[in-house]
Amino acid sequence: NKTEIISTSTNNEISKNDNVHFGLQDKIGRLWFGTTVSGLYCYDGNTFTHFTANDGFDETCVFSLLEDKVGNIWIGTSNGLYKYDGKTFSKVNIPHSYIASKPDAMGNIVYNPNCILSILQDRNGNLWFGSMGFGVYKYDGKEFSYFLSPKEPNYNLIQCITEDNKGILFFGTRGEGV
Repeated sequence: NKTEIISTSTNNEISKNDNVHFGLQDKIGRLWFGTTVSGLYCYDGNTFTHFTANDGFDETCVFSLLEDKVGNIWIGTSNGLYKYDGKTFSKVNIPHSYIASKPDAMGNIVYNPNCILSILQDRNGNLWFGSMGFGVYKYDGKEFSYFLSPKEPNYNLIQCITEDNKGILFFGTRGEGV
């Protein structure tokens, strides 16, 4: 076995600020990578494809990826949720009661209801989406439900979601534990 570095950029130079934030291998063996500056890539074993606005995906910061049970790729970005059905990207509008992002004391946006940090499909087929400071959204295939902890803000910054063998969901938060 040989280890090699494969560059995703066309000019073999990736920005120092471009982190690969998430990786996924889909059911047919392709590798998907979400980056924090240049967006979404897919590697088929021979070639990297960089998805851009020309492909219908106009996002540069990807935080989470999931392939659902029917083969759709769900993509959580800093500006919302996308679904790729193998041919086209579509933006999925998650209804929420918040209109604007919350700035911190310095005026920086740190809590964003559109930012999807984590995704899980549970054993019943429901999709769960962890947001940046606005709790968890559940999608049952027809409609979204919303769950928000009464404690703010970090309890609602959902960095990871996992399910145990009994079907109990655990939500990992930033700075507040599980």
